[in-house]
Amino acid sequence: MKKQLLFILALFGLALTISCNQDDDGLNPETFEIESTEFFTVLSTYENGWINEARRVNGSGQVTTEFGYHENGYIKYYRIYESSSIDESFLSMEIERDENNLPVSSRFYRKSGELYLSLDYESGLIFSKEIFNENSTTLFQYQNGRVQSIRKESKDGNTLTDINYNYDTETRRTVITSSGETIFDEELFIDDSGFGVASEDYIPLAGFISRNDQNTTSINNFFGSSITEYFSLEAFLENGFVLNVPLVTDRFDEDENLKFITNSDLRRQLAEQYALVERKILIGGSSFRDRSISAGPNFEERDILRQMKEDDNTSFTAIYGDQYNSQNFIGRNTVVVAVFRNLPTDTGLRDRIIEIGKKQAENYTSDNALEIPEEDLSLLSRVFFEVKVHSANIENSDGFVVKSRQDMMEVEEMLLSAPQVVIERHYKSY
Repeated sequence: MKKQLLFILALFGLALTISCNQDDDGLNPETFEIESTEFFTVLSTYENGWINEARRVNGSGQVTTEFGYHENGYIKYYRIYESSSIDESFLSMEIERDENNLPVSSRFYRKSGELYLSLDYESGLIFSKEIFNENSTTLFQYQNGRVQSIRKESKDGNTLTDINYNYDTETRRTVITSSGETIFDEELFIDDSGFGVASEDYIPLAGFISRNDQNTTSINNFFGSSITEYFSLEAFLENGFVLNVPLVTDRFDEDENLKFITNSDLRRQLAEQYALVERKILIGGSSFRDRSISAGPNFEERDILRQMKEDDNTSFTAIYGDQYNSQNFIGRNTVVVAVFRNLPTDTGLRDRIIEIGKKQAENYTSDNALEIPEEDLSLLSRVFFEVKVHSANIENSDGFVVKSRQDMMEVEEMLLSAPQVVIERHYKSY
């Protein structure tokens, strides 16, 4: 518990030390207008001058982002394009959210332009997730945000995998058929380490490793990253923060980031809400690893494994996949994000507002309150500014909006009382 308290204190206090230097002379802004520039076009605005629709282009004239905001400043939609060559680009993701900032739908694409991941939501909760691979299609069905069933079908129709979850018994019934014949039908534990996966989608299959061969090791390790300015979400994720690796494998995959988003609710939340950034975004976070659970085949299981693969590798892969879950880290992780939208074009005014937002974030996340003049608070109120807390430990959460120090204290209490979860999974090839 002491380590967990340190986790919270570091996250919301010591780790959130923010440099907030500001010119004492201040600025006297003449305009809050949001104007088009060489690489940014305002297509339409609301009566208050905030953006309705806009787009960005790069130096080659290629569209990089198309987006729209609701009148209250929340994201309505955005489409992000990535360059595949000097004169070609592809749609990498498209997101739709409602006026209450709840997700409606999300689509993620491969560099080939093919759809890889499709997600749909009802009342902000995920109810359908579909993964499209070269050799198979996998459909997840949810109820109240919790997965109820998984169906994976090979493109040739020869192999079908059905997984149905029973949370009362903490089991999942897994039925696998090949060429119309049932080759596997068992009730498996939901939370077992050592289960097999197909690396194309990482759905849980059968495991040949005995529960007796699973080892638990105490870690008691904390990592914290202070709230820092970034120009993009990717810059934060590439900065070595532990959230960059919710899934670790010994097999290189060019679609690695897509699989992170597919298999980590927290990574998906961040991608859906913060891939679109105006000028700068403020992000920090913490991770507490309490323990790890590792699993691997013993000598007897290695011999059995080798023989099974030699006898019928096709059936073995259908039942056990091509990798197995070798280690899980249990604990807590949290990300704090402060986002700005509808920032004015004027560079000096824009930078001043960002500095004011830093101070406000500090006041929300620390007991050491900084004095912010009413004039500055008035400037901040003229743009969209929001501080939000995300955590893998709170089920079915799309994040918690924080508008005061009291709000943050309530989030801290919620995080301390929430159960620990698997925050990182490792896989090894057979």
